[in-house]
Amino acid sequence: VQNMFTRFNYYFNADQKMDEALDNMQRFRRENYDSLLALFPFDPDRDSAVLAPDMDSIIQKASLGIQIHDPRTKWGDDLYLLLGQAYYYKGDYKNSGDAFKYIVSLRDKKKKKRSTSQKSSVVQQEKSGIGKLLTHKAVHNEGILWLSRVLAQQHKEGDAESILDLVETDPNFPGSLSGRVALEKSFIRLNQKDYRGATQPLNEVANDKQLPDWVRIRAAYINGQLQQRYENYTASAESFSKVLDLHPKIEMEFYAKKNMATSLMMAGGEQEEAVALLKKMLKDGKYAQYYEQIYYLLGRLSVNGGNPDEAIVFLKKGLDAPKTTSGQKAISYATLGDIYYDQKKYQDAKNSYDSASLYINDAPDTYDMTTALRRSVALGKLTGPLDTIRHNDSLLHLASLDEKEQRSIVRRYIKMLEDKRADSIFQAENAGLTSAMKNAGNNTNNKNNYANWYFSNPALMQKGYNEFKQKWGSRPLVDDWRRSSAGGFAGNNNGNKDVDENSGLDANGIPTEESLLAAIPKDDAAKEKSLAEIRKGYIAAATAYIQDLEDYPPALNLLDTLDIRFPKHEYDAESLYLRYLVAVRQNRFDEAKKYFAQLQAEHPDSKWAKLARPTEDGQGLAAAENVVAHYDKAYGLLISQVYDSAAYTAREGREKYNVPVYNERFQLIETIALAMLGDFTGADSLLSAFMTKHTDPNDSLRRWADAVQRYIQENKAKQTVLQVQPPVKPSAGNKDSTVTDAAAANNTGTSAAGSAPANYKYDPTEEHLVIFTFKNMEQRTKGVQAAIEDFNKFKFGSLQLETNISMLNATDGVIHVKSFTNRNQAVIYMNSLKKTAQIFREYRNNEYEIVMISASNFNKLMVDKDILGYIRFYKSKY
Repeated sequence: VQNMFTRFNYYFNADQKMDEALDNMQRFRRENYDSLLALFPFDPDRDSAVLAPDMDSIIQKASLGIQIHDPRTKWGDDLYLLLGQAYYYKGDYKNSGDAFKYIVSLRDKKKKKRSTSQKSSVVQQEKSGIGKLLTHKAVHNEGILWLSRVLAQQHKEGDAESILDLVETDPNFPGSLSGRVALEKSFIRLNQKDYRGATQPLNEVANDKQLPDWVRIRAAYINGQLQQRYENYTASAESFSKVLDLHPKIEMEFYAKKNMATSLMMAGGEQEEAVALLKKMLKDGKYAQYYEQIYYLLGRLSVNGGNPDEAIVFLKKGLDAPKTTSGQKAISYATLGDIYYDQKKYQDAKNSYDSASLYINDAPDTYDMTTALRRSVALGKLTGPLDTIRHNDSLLHLASLDEKEQRSIVRRYIKMLEDKRADSIFQAENAGLTSAMKNAGNNTNNKNNYANWYFSNPALMQKGYNEFKQKWGSRPLVDDWRRSSAGGFAGNNNGNKDVDENSGLDANGIPTEESLLAAIPKDDAAKEKSLAEIRKGYIAAATAYIQDLEDYPPALNLLDTLDIRFPKHEYDAESLYLRYLVAVRQNRFDEAKKYFAQLQAEHPDSKWAKLARPTEDGQGLAAAENVVAHYDKAYGLLISQVYDSAAYTAREGREKYNVPVYNERFQLIETIALAMLGDFTGADSLLSAFMTKHTDPNDSLRRWADAVQRYIQENKAKQTVLQVQPPVKPSAGNKDSTVTDAAAANNTGTSAAGSAPANYKYDPTEEHLVIFTFKNMEQRTKGVQAAIEDFNKFKFGSLQLETNISMLNATDGVIHVKSFTNRNQAVIYMNSLKKTAQIFREYRNNEYEIVMISASNFNKLMVDKDILGYIRFYKSKY
């Protein structure tokens, strides 16, 4: 009788209260599914105050049940379990641990003293058969596992793992307890941030049907996130598929499908499978609030598939979706800008980046967002001058027409502005109805279930608004007393009218006809002013193409147009210098000599002629050729990790040639080399001098300097005692051995001689690299490397790819991108890279190869240094 009384009067009520609290815990918690989830939705260290009233009620009921009943009752340990759980959720770990320890001790108190010959056991053996169904189930084992969780929450992971080891090795350990043990192990691993170690127990939890569904769902989702982080995309897709099989809530269901589609794509499977999954969601109205993200993913898939036009369509649909967020808008606009930028549609790219900047405060702080801001500023230097050219050309065209034609064009322009304003007003006034219609159009299963309440129905509200406006007209939203007293201030209206007339705008903010006509140049002086603005715009736009975008063909086209339209213009010296600069950068030295000679002959005293002179000894372009070769040598030594020689060669280049454009690069090479040698003081001194001259964050060299500065700051503090001698000129006798040692310790991170196979072998499951082969280390080679790095960050940022250059011999070299989990993943990357042809525009098709190579074969290639031999193997196997 006492067992029944304890169970139904105290335990039942306390247990019901606990279940309600746990349900509320899951119902009201808002999760960020784009970041790694916590295993349990409730963290006592952070959220204990939320459930404190419920937990106090449970503690009171359980305590009273324990105090007034015989401690030998069957439900005593159950009450202690609830008591310990309630203390745990309150964050009172001491009392919680004491309660669970008492549960463990209760079993021995209820039994007679065991014989000494009986083997000790921590776990209570579970009954089987019909007895298991009819008898009361003790919570002894559950108390042990909860005690482990309390210790883990107190960051005593070692003690917690010791308890779990005792449980698993116990002779009475039941198989039904495996999932619970795995759950506590997962909790410990995640607390320790041992994410690789957490994947196996998380998978076990997700597969255990005896655990609650909400626990299995969270475990499967977290496992999918971790597998995705470590690029195990097939396992990740399987985990997210398990989440869907357990029918989670709508929000988690969407993110599981979203991540599953991403994993299927990255696993090397057919892209159509991921696209089909996303397009299926677009047909289901319950995902309406996620359409913007679905369209964004479809756009990224299209970009990876080499179809940028389709990607633009998807991204625009996402931006026009009925329910959009500021953060996603920033990401979508930035991605749209990157696509336009790669297509060299700079005006569209500028507009997209500007739109992204409007919402950037709500977007995650990522490399893509930083790139969008930087490119927006750089493109402003181009689009501004181009707009100036177009504007002044239009004015000059109008000036060539008679007054009647001018007025006709101006009136059409004003009519266009009025129509746009009317459309904007209509869309603003009908925003509710438009949104409702969009929702109805996007959801094929939508039913006409508008609320009967007037203000919940956009159609009824619009009807009432139109009737009011028809009867009373457009009236300002003011009180009657304000309207009646406004007559005393009628004189103020004249002042506003004067302001509008002086500004050339009417009451609606639209330019007046007379103000537009007044802007048309009438006399020769006004026309010459417009022509001067056009000439200035041409030279400014060409400079932006060359200095900020490094896009040379359109720059040369602009300079050609400038010379044709204005044969004798005031920017001739600057134009020649820009042509000279492009020729030098493209290694077209014959053309560069011609421009150099012309510049020195026609404008010897100009600042551009002085900038083009590499040295003061009058060696001219021959010195320029030498400085290029010297720079290539210094850079080659740096990437070969021959740091002492690289530092000396870079310093020698600065002192010997004194070419401004190369001095900065020599300075950076010497800084990097000194930092890698451990001379952080010398490197920091050089870098500080460099930073004072390069304050613009959009400077192309500033990005390298920032990265070097971070490296110095991170490693300078770790350095204890390291004496580094200043770089000395390497002797001819030891130079080759230095290079050989560096090559052996190159960026592959392995000893090539020790791990290279005897023959090339084909293993599609092995880790792979993608390599770009080239002849001779040149400036354009470094340009390709930089372009590939940008490509990797933009399209494959989640893979954390590394890009390095290795020289096989004096002429043959490779740019290698690592690493990919298997052949399939490398195929996706390589195909996408090949389709981005602008990366390799400086090379002819017969000058390079792009191929895949397994890690072991790469080691063999580094030993054999026979690129043609590997190419033959590649074509026969791949």
